[in-house]
Amino acid sequence: MKSSFFFRFSSLLVLLLSILLNSSPACAAEQKSGSLEITNLQVGFDGLYKVGRWVPVYLELTTDSPRDVQLSVIARSPDGNPTEVPSQVYSLKTPGTHRLFSKFKTGLLDSPLKVRLRDAQTQSILKEFSFTPRSNQNQFTGIGLKQSVELWAMIGSVAGLEPVSPDSLSDLDRNRDEYAALIEDQSSLPESPYGYDTLDTLVVDADFSQEPRQNEAIRKWVANGGHLALCVGADIEAYQQSQYASWVPVKTLGTTSVRDLSSLELYAAVRSRIRGVATASRIEISTGEILATGLDGPLLVRVPYGLGIVTFLALDL
Repeated sequence: MKSSFFFRFSSLLVLLLSILLNSSPACAAEQKSGSLEITNLQVGFDGLYKVGRWVPVYLELTTDSPRDVQLSVIARSPDGNPTEVPSQVYSLKTPGTHRLFSKFKTGLLDSPLKVRLRDAQTQSILKEFSFTPRSNQNQFTGIGLKQSVELWAMIGSVAGLEPVSPDSLSDLDRNRDEYAALIEDQSSLPESPYGYDTLDTLVVDADFSQEPRQNEAIRKWVANGGHLALCVGADIEAYQQSQYASWVPVKTLGTTSVRDLSSLELYAAVRSRIRGVATASRIEISTGEILATGLDGPLLVRVPYGLGIVTFLALDL
């Protein structure tokens, strides 16, 4: 039986094929204090995360002097007790703007959250931001979702996959069974595999320019059981020059013009015939499963990587 992801992926293919037929912050927090300025505070992905999984926290700290700091998050355990998880110690040896990451895990859907910046030596609190469900005084957004729902994140817009709007999270429909977040600022991508634990699927379409540490974190996340979906059509040169090409077990051989997409139509349960030409990457796999194929080779494959899965679509969504 296909997983819920592949049912959803099928619906995306339906929209892609339909297009071919027809055409051939999380609430960002800011706070200043003397020589400290904190901006772009983000929890989860666009303010969403799944309860019971590790959740990324990111902020930008601007300082005019050297500092040793730690970022920590206070959340509630399943029995309601507050727990504080500290980050590594950041030794900021030069003035300027620095990126800080941390993580936390909560056991309650409506857990209040506190994000603290501490002096690493004295442990004094330099800054503190808070979020309380249903409050109008929140300084950032952090909404916990049930384990049973699916949470996707997208690098690059994907046709047919509508991301949540960070500005309307207060009115979020909690009865949905899937949510998607659009990553517009790639500098906020976690640099640890734990930062992706809250996601069910990460979709990368067209933009493969993540920094090496971020790409390595994604690789380890997939190896530990994550699900990465890559869409590589006309942008094959950018993909081949990216870090993904060094570890994703799909061989790319160039591009080709595809007229027959009947295999994708069958997989996506599309009744209409495709007219026109699509640019696809030519791919080969030595292991895994071919889900759809064209006259020149596979168009959609699913391959294992460690404990995880990479889904590779040889077209742009």
